[in-house]
Amino acid sequence: MAVNLVEKIPASIDIPPSGAPPSDTRPTTVIDEGSGVIDEEDNGQKAKTNESYYHNTNVVFDRLGRVIARYRKKHLYLSPHLHPGLDPDESALFHTDFGVTFSLQICFDIMYADPAVSNVVKHGVHDVILSTAWIDELPFLTAPQIGLAWSLGLGVNLLAANYRHPATGALGSGLYRSFLPEQPLYYYNHAGGSKMLLGKVVSVVDEKRGTDQDVDKVVDLGNEDRLTPKPVEVSGNKDIKGNYKNKLHSNVYYSTNDVVGTSSGITGFSIVDVDKGVTENGVHPLEVTDMPDDAFFNHQDLSNFSHVVLSKGHNGVVLNQSVCHVDNLCCSVEYSYDDLTSSSDTARQSEYTYMLIAYSGIDVKGQGVYDMYSQFCGIVYCMNESISTCTMIEQMAIDKDTTFRPEKLEGYFATKFVYPSIMLQDLTLYDLNRWTYESYEPTPNEEGIVKYSSVRLNGDVVSPVLSIGLFGRWFERDP
Repeated sequence: MAVNLVEKIPASIDIPPSGAPPSDTRPTTVIDEGSGVIDEEDNGQKAKTNESYYHNTNVVFDRLGRVIARYRKKHLYLSPHLHPGLDPDESALFHTDFGVTFSLQICFDIMYADPAVSNVVKHGVHDVILSTAWIDELPFLTAPQIGLAWSLGLGVNLLAANYRHPATGALGSGLYRSFLPEQPLYYYNHAGGSKMLLGKVVSVVDEKRGTDQDVDKVVDLGNEDRLTPKPVEVSGNKDIKGNYKNKLHSNVYYSTNDVVGTSSGITGFSIVDVDKGVTENGVHPLEVTDMPDDAFFNHQDLSNFSHVVLSKGHNGVVLNQSVCHVDNLCCSVEYSYDDLTSSSDTARQSEYTYMLIAYSGIDVKGQGVYDMYSQFCGIVYCMNESISTCTMIEQMAIDKDTTFRPEKLEGYFATKFVYPSIMLQDLTLYDLNRWTYESYEPTPNEEGIVKYSSVRLNGDVVSPVLSIGLFGRWFERDP
């Protein structure tokens, strides 16, 4: 269970280390403590408010109420009253009596290497907990998109609990179960109320920390495998571990029921077992409703992206288009897009269009406060041929009669951390059984290219697409 609190430390004492001795014997309750004022002159080393330090902190308790881990958020977002955490990434790790090791991260941390990416790579973690007040950004970073994309890109499970305030763009929680993978279980509804999600998650037991319980185990995969890119295919219930498949003997299951407990004493929430209420196409939003007029989205500035309008053809003929940007980033798409202007179906002809976009460089977040180095390959839905109109869903109707059929989006990246997503115009994630994500290290490597990534759709009729994205984070190039 994730709860947002404040951790306050008197400035008269040294900040204690956030890591607590891990417990091998008890599962956990997770508390997210919101937290302080940063003194710009000392880089936040002595931030204090009223002679106290404040941190945004995750604290983990076992079933007996003992603190077994404490992680302080490292990457603050528009929080001048908070002090960033300075502890090692390992302070975000904790271990359970059912043999699963988790890493913690908080909100904006998901955009950086530490702590969770580092713990996945260095320590072979398969399960990550994210507490957040995520603010949606189109075209690629709404809460469901980043949750599923991060989970798929790293091949891990992500349990994300998001603060709900749709008027400021904050909503969307989910269980993104990409270790195997399975369909995500998520709730993203601008018009609905708060809900608590329950669902089963498949993971593996940490061999070194497994207990004598009657649970299945797997052999140690090792850090070397995690650090070396492998051919990976993600689709439906296929095993995404690629070369790890022969090592994978069996799985352990855990349920969020074990964490959230019962609804006794909780008001203002409904509890929904999403595994018992899947939608017809297998996607797992709990509800889909019309977007209210006051729905809020940030919009990424696409003005510096290379872009090309996708031309139309006839009779379902597959077309190809490519676009490149700096750092040898090149993106390509295969698609069909019938032009109806000369047919009897002219009434179905839409004025909207699609663009292929590419970008490598500084990506500005937080009203210009944060600079990060990112790479993007994407297909976006636009009002017209001006890139400034793309994914302005607040002003656009759902193009139910579109003839646009994307088949594959691919790109060559200078970073191995690439996150895929497909968002539809009704603001749902596209059914994971209908597309695959492939990623591997090209051989031989072209100069500066370390990863090939692609999204391939299965060729059936696609619901109206809002965006298809391959989002890469080049951590080493961050300013």
